[in-house]
Amino acid sequence: MDKDQSMNRQWLEILATGLSAVGALVAIAGAMLVLSSQSAGAGDSIWPLPGFVMIDWAIFGVLGFLSAYLGSKPLPEYWAKAAWFTAGALIPLMVLGALSIGPYVLISLVFLSASAVLVTIVKRLKGRDIFGALALGIVLNLGLLLGLIVLGRGI
Repeated sequence: MDKDQSMNRQWLEILATGLSAVGALVAIAGAMLVLSSQSAGAGDSIWPLPGFVMIDWAIFGVLGFLSAYLGSKPLPEYWAKAAWFTAGALIPLMVLGALSIGPYVLISLVFLSASAVLVTIVKRLKGRDIFGALALGIVLNLGLLLGLIVLGRGI
């Protein structure tokens, strides 16, 4: 039985890493496509908005990949919690960009959330740890995005 459990764990780790890689690629490619289409506009600057928002999206995509990859390894549980933090951080980005980038962020959120679920299964995290990391990601990134919006209007 122990050999079967080890094999199942390895498959879960591979699947979690693969799903997070797809989520990260969607985040990076989506951010680059949006930025490239914005720069072809009427000559308006993309800084601070939407440039910082796209960088935020790409960074959280990469963090989601790293947290899924490292979260299933025999390291401290911080990386597994970071997978849920990343999923939470993408929620305000999806809501605030509902009419523009929201559907694309949703695609990366689905892949990164599925990966976080698999990492949770491998690490056997508790529900309060999951909820805490998810809520922290939502609150911190919402504050960051609202700060960027205020900064964008001030310039």
